[in-house]
Amino acid sequence: MRYLIETYPFSKNINTDEMFSEEQSFNILRSLETNYIKEFVKIVKKKQNLNENGQNFDNSQTYRVQQKILESFIFEKPELENTLKQFPIFDLLLLLKEKSILNELQFQKSNLNDGNQRIEIVKNMNNQFEISLNETNYQGSYKGKDTNCISQILERDKKYIFRIQFEKRNDPNYFMIGLMKNENFNRDYGYNDKMSYYLGLENNKMKYNGGQGIEKFVKGDRKQLLDENSTLELRVWLEGKQVEVLNYPDYSYKVEIQDEYKQNLSQKDLCLYFYLYGHQDKYILKEALIVEQF
Repeated sequence: MRYLIETYPFSKNINTDEMFSEEQSFNILRSLETNYIKEFVKIVKKKQNLNENGQNFDNSQTYRVQQKILESFIFEKPELENTLKQFPIFDLLLLLKEKSILNELQFQKSNLNDGNQRIEIVKNMNNQFEISLNETNYQGSYKGKDTNCISQILERDKKYIFRIQFEKRNDPNYFMIGLMKNENFNRDYGYNDKMSYYLGLENNKMKYNGGQGIEKFVKGDRKQLLDENSTLELRVWLEGKQVEVLNYPDYSYKVEIQDEYKQNLSQKDLCLYFYLYGHQDKYILKEALIVEQF
């Protein structure tokens, strides 16, 4: 409700009749999927309902225009989303379809190799999680050894999105993100559960290393290099046997779990997993969402 109050003044000034009154205006919506245009129509209707003038929507120019959109074009999601982001009222679409759970996440430090003494978990000024190893004051015998950090158990029917950046201290260095079984948390490395994406940072680039379960390329290829500051999006839907990694926000690169390892997703105690190895190498969990659809 607070969001509606804040955006209503903007929505009153959006003249949707003028916005799409000329046929050339439809060029920006070319190649968009029909189901996303239907979502667009719903939002236009919401905007109309917010107006106080009691206009009959079914007889409006907006209604006729949107029907022309539905009848005349084949659609693609990214162009529509980029268009809608220009108008505050259309943020309602995202609000209705996703929920932030960043503040609900709880992380555990593994006892494996004294991880509980070396792992550092903090919230930065942007309220994002920073997860790293800090061995500055560690006096034990496991310095330089890898360990695990996990979240609470994920719900099987929920669709999760985790957006993560990486910071390295040395060049090269290695990171893994994915899932692991909670019961193995203190006795084995998470990557042995074969539900992880393995990457390296070197020469200002991010590269796929593979071999840990999430390695079936759907878009892009094994030799493709991303900028080392890239954000990766980990998508998880256990009930649907879906785990995949994409580059965000471009989505020009997509890797999913190998078919042979999908059976591992049937486990009842799976958690978000971070592999920790290098001193002060850092994961930054920027966003954590539950969504209606990917």
